Amino acid sequence: MVRYGKPVRCARFRSTLYIAATCDARGVTSSLNGNKVLFNFYSDLAELGGVYDHRRGFDTVRDAINRMIERYPAHILISSYVGDIVSTGELYGQRWGYDVCTSVSVDLEVNASRLKNGNPYNPHFKAYNADLTTWRRCCTGIARDCSSCFDVWQHFSWIILNLKKHLASKEEFTNWLATMYLFYLINRIVDYESGIALLPEIHERTQPHYAHLTLHS
Repeated sequence: MVRYGKPVRCARFRSTLYIAATCDARGVTSSLNGNKVLFNFYSDLAELGGVYDHRRGFDTVRDAINRMIERYPAHILISSYVGDIVSTGELYGQRWGYDVCTSVSVDLEVNASRLKNGNPYNPHFKAYNADLTTWRRCCTGIARDCSSCFDVWQHFSWIILNLKKHLASKEEFTNWLATMYLFYLINRIVDYESGIALLPEIHERTQPHYAHLTLHS
C-alpha cells in the first residue's frame, strides 16, 4: 500500500467488495476471505436475458444475502431491510420510479415537475456529467427507464429522506436509523473501525424485524 508516495506496511489489509448479484444469486459468494461486502442488484441493460434478467425478480438473491448476513454479520454492509427495498422497489405503498426518486439534479428544468410533486428530494443534489460542469437528470442517466434502476445509493437516499414514514414504531425507526448509519459508515463519515464493530448489532436489530411489517402509508 502506498500513501503520498511512501510505502505503508499493512499487516491486515482488506478490501471492500461491491458485488452486483444477478437474479439467480450469482455473485453472492459463500467465502469472504475477511473482506467487507456491499451488494448491488444487476440490471440487464444489455438485454442478455436468462439469469441476468432483472424482471425475473430477486427473491433468490435476498435469501442468499440474508444467509450471508447470518453467517458473516461483521462483514456485510447492507442490511436485510435495505436489500428488500432496493430489490422490490416498494416503500410504504410507493413504487420506485422517477416520481419518488430523491436523487435528481435540482437545477435542471427537466426535473421541475418532479420537485413540485410533493415527494421528498435532496435539495443539494446534482448529478454531474464527465465534464464536471454540466448535469444530467439523475445518477443513472438522461432517459433510462427507472424500472431498471436498482442502484443501492439512490435507494439509500429514498429511505433516508422518508424519515417520517418510519416513525410509526420502534422497529420502523430502527430500520431507518440503521440505514442512515450504514450510509455514513460506508462513506466513512463516521469512524470506520468503531462503526464496523457495530455491524453484528445492526444486523441483529434489523434482520428479524422488517419482514413482518406492513410497509404502507
